[in-house]
Amino acid sequence: MTSGGDPRRSEPLRRERELRGWSQAYLAQAVGAGGPYCISRWERGVVRPSPYYRERLCRLFGRNAEELGLIDPAQGEAVPSPDDVPGHLPAPLTPLIGRADETSRARALLRGDDVRLLTMTGPPGAGKTRLGLAVASELRRDFLDGVYFADLASLPDPDQVGAALHRALDLREPRENGAEEAIVSHLRERRALLVVDGFEHVRPAASMLLGLLTRCPKLRLLVTSRAALRSRGEHELLVRPLPVPDPVHPPDPELLAQVPSVALFVERAQARSSAFRLTPRSAAAVAAICRRLDGLPLALELAAVWTTLLDPAALLARLERRLPMLEGGAEDLPERQRTMRRALEWSYGLLAPSERLLFHRLSVFAGSAPLSAVEVVCAAGGRLERSVLHLMGRLLDENLVQCESGGGDPRVTMLETVREYANELLRATGEARATERALARYCASLSKARRPDGLSSSGTYSAR
Repeated sequence: MTSGGDPRRSEPLRRERELRGWSQAYLAQAVGAGGPYCISRWERGVVRPSPYYRERLCRLFGRNAEELGLIDPAQGEAVPSPDDVPGHLPAPLTPLIGRADETSRARALLRGDDVRLLTMTGPPGAGKTRLGLAVASELRRDFLDGVYFADLASLPDPDQVGAALHRALDLREPRENGAEEAIVSHLRERRALLVVDGFEHVRPAASMLLGLLTRCPKLRLLVTSRAALRSRGEHELLVRPLPVPDPVHPPDPELLAQVPSVALFVERAQARSSAFRLTPRSAAAVAAICRRLDGLPLALELAAVWTTLLDPAALLARLERRLPMLEGGAEDLPERQRTMRRALEWSYGLLAPSERLLFHRLSVFAGSAPLSAVEVVCAAGGRLERSVLHLMGRLLDENLVQCESGGGDPRVTMLETVREYANELLRATGEARATERALARYCASLSKARRPDGLSSSGTYSAR
């Protein structure tokens, strides 16, 4: 269909509206469309309304779809344009790099009949919000009754979630019986997608999200959170750090540029300075930077800021201590994403006291460590309200640690950027020496017993 459309086809719609003295803005509000521009496109024949809007228009005017010129039996139904989909998604200002697999997986899940609640989880700085926006944008044609975005990161408590969702849906003032009822009334029969961003600190409101899904059978929820909601019907998609270069093979610039973490770092560096290039001379340092920063998108973006002042080799040297360098994020970013330290503080602030103690103590292990070693060393200082095993489960849920269970004793590890932050806190509490001594005693006991599953010759774990 041409951009000018076929005004003869939808002339009845315009005529019926004008006969009643209604403006395009009023009609858009009456049927819940995306504004007067959407009505204009329907009237000009640029695009046909979706079945949902067709039904609302027919009910409002007391006419059938053919009488309103909304369908043409000879031509069949046109595919609606994503521009006509209600809702407001923030337009990303940077490209999404290295997330093709996650995007494809999320799209497939939300398009299916079995998944109505998809939660994207992952460590601080992994890029969950950016991925969620990309997925939602690509699903506009699948949810023609609305794709909406609600940012909950700034909410002080769970009781305000309903009001925040109400605002995200562009609804009028809540009815007397509350925001939740107004949301249900609006979404009950709509095939809509609601993106709920930054849910980790308001998880007690998960029951409200479940209530919306129960009462709005066509609704889908895409939630981003540092931890899963642990709700009925929830499917979890873990957003891991980006792949990093292989440390074994010499870095070839052409091949290195295809590694997602390197591609992101180079793209952000070139956004700061068009003169930045990945060269044979800089390739090794850039590869090492990406490994040192664990492939975390936020950390890579913050490090790339320095490339206007430091060449990759000089930047790598200064990243021996990561956190002081990972600052200076863009002013339009949320406060928690302007420095890597703030991103970690956000997650740390959600932990209970005993969980914080275990988080501190884990930082004495370099690399991965057997869970059996973690249980002994981290319990040595006492003051833990629950067992190390139970507390470890909570840190896993919060994506502050990882666990590899390839058979036998599971191995626990932390991203190095996260470990540096935890070790700062350990030293601030005055527990560092005692925890390091507990690790040394454990290693000595393994050596004395000649157990092969203890400290490896390459130093699988050691006191810091």
